[in-house]
Amino acid sequence: MATNELTDPIDPPAATGITATGDTATGITATGDTATGDTATTSEQEAPRQRGLMPLLLVANSAMMAVYMGVGSVLLPTQVAAIAPDDKVAVLGLIGGISAIFATAFNPIAGALSDRSGRRNPWILSGATGALIALAFLGNVSTALLVGIGWCLVQATMNTYQAAVTAIVPDRVPAARRGTASALVGLGMPIGGTAGVLIASQTTDQLRTGYLIFGAIVAVAALLLSVLCATHLAPSPRRKPGREPNSPPSSPRWRTTTSDGPSSAAP
Repeated sequence: MATNELTDPIDPPAATGITATGDTATGITATGDTATGDTATTSEQEAPRQRGLMPLLLVANSAMMAVYMGVGSVLLPTQVAAIAPDDKVAVLGLIGGISAIFATAFNPIAGALSDRSGRRNPWILSGATGALIALAFLGNVSTALLVGIGWCLVQATMNTYQAAVTAIVPDRVPAARRGTASALVGLGMPIGGTAGVLIASQTTDQLRTGYLIFGAIVAVAALLLSVLCATHLAPSPRRKPGREPNSPPSSPRWRTTTSDGPSSAAP
């Protein structure tokens, strides 16, 4: 039976999965350089590590506040009162004023030097070790001048430690977790301050032992943070091999599926 090609519809052929690389196409699927699944997997792997970093920040900042509050509020005034009972207020005020200058100077200096070196752990360890030595020295002196020198050394070394510890939050904590990290850093103030005062109040009769205890606390906290924090780095952006850091991304590869049909009716 004859068919009229001008009036009878022509059934289009079945769609075929043709892969092409043309300028215009339908059903375009990009297979570029970005991989959503890979990013999600990396985030899932980093989440437990970030949670492990948070307790270390709490311990490090609690140890720092324990030294500041326990030594500065209890042990140091007790020692000054024993050395200069008649002028204890004036002597303690002079020592506190001079040591504040050391604290103000060493904090930004240590922070800038750690930025230049590109590393935090050496500054954390050196600051804590120096604080341990300075506290041991402070527990073995018996004149107001040496007490002042010892406390200035403690302020200098502890502020070196503090500057490096504080930089860990922006360095190694992702932006989405920095609120939690900052809260834990702030929580170290009441926890460390309370613990420091309680420890110091039990060692007022043995100042040398009390100073050594606080030096050991900050040294152990620094060691834990430096050893364990290296495995808790925040994920850094990946760079494909062979691409320069400032070069634009390569054009994506397109996979196109088209369906061919009759372009015109037969004459």
